[in-house]
Amino acid sequence: MRRAMRSGSAWLACAAPEQAEEFLGGLSEHALLSLPWLFEFWAMPHQLPPDGDWKSWVIMGGRGAGKTRAGAEWVRAMVEGATPGAAGRCRRVALVGETFDQVREVMVHGESGILACCPPDRRPVWEAGRRRLVWPNGAVAMAYSGHESEALRGPQFDAAGWMSWPSGSAPRKAGTCCNSRCGWARIRSR
Repeated sequence: MRRAMRSGSAWLACAAPEQAEEFLGGLSEHALLSLPWLFEFWAMPHQLPPDGDWKSWVIMGGRGAGKTRAGAEWVRAMVEGATPGAAGRCRRVALVGETFDQVREVMVHGESGILACCPPDRRPVWEAGRRRLVWPNGAVAMAYSGHESEALRGPQFDAAGWMSWPSGSAPRKAGTCCNSRCGWARIRSR
């Protein structure tokens, strides 16, 4: 959806009842069942990644701005393919928060976290002992604490997302650049 357009849900909410009925009635049963999982339809413009080829994307906003949801949906878009078993653009993703508990409770299990955003047939499994999510297609997202940025050295990631770096511990040494304290960023992709 282009940025100049408002979200599909905003259009639907403002449409005349007969327009809304025509739109929803024109969807196949499969499309109607998929609609709750199509983030581009529901997203606010600032929650969608920028157009073009970019290496970093930072969302800075207060509570309730949709940063966690935007990041969770971006991770979904990177790892999911056209079908539940199909490969996506990325196979290995780093999820980094101020603490491991923040990653687990907000980014993974939170009400706007990855598990809440994934449709049942594409929902990853949380492997607590290994601190990672594993999707049905084999993609993996590993959880890290910003206090242990050296742990990011070694594993090869296609992409990374973070939120709320603690003061002075941004992972520049680990080669992931940027010094954001709030939001998500795509660090690198294939």
